Amino acid sequence: MIIDYEQLSLQPALVEMVKILNANENRFVSTIEFLQQGVISPAAGISRLKDKGAIIDKITRTEIDVFGVARKKIACYKIVGWC
Repeated sequence: MIIDYEQLSLQPALVEMVKILNANENRFVSTIEFLQQGVISPAAGISRLKDKGAIIDKITRTEIDVFGVARKKIACYKIVGWC
C-alpha cells in the first residue's frame, strides 16, 4: 500500500522512513537497511509513525550486516496501512 506522505503532517525524518517503506511495500525492511539509508533511530521512528496512525507489521530475524556478520533478532518492518 503506497502512502501519500505529502498529505500527512510528518517530520522530515519520518517522511524518509515512509519513503523507504513505500519503496519496499511487499517486503520487510530491516533495521540494518534503515541505518544504511541514513535513518538515525529506526525503532523510535517506527514508534512515532505508529503514534501517527500507521499500521506496521514487525518480525525479528537473523540478518547479515555490511561486514558479513550474522546479527540475530534484527527487527524488520512492513507498513500495512493507516487508521
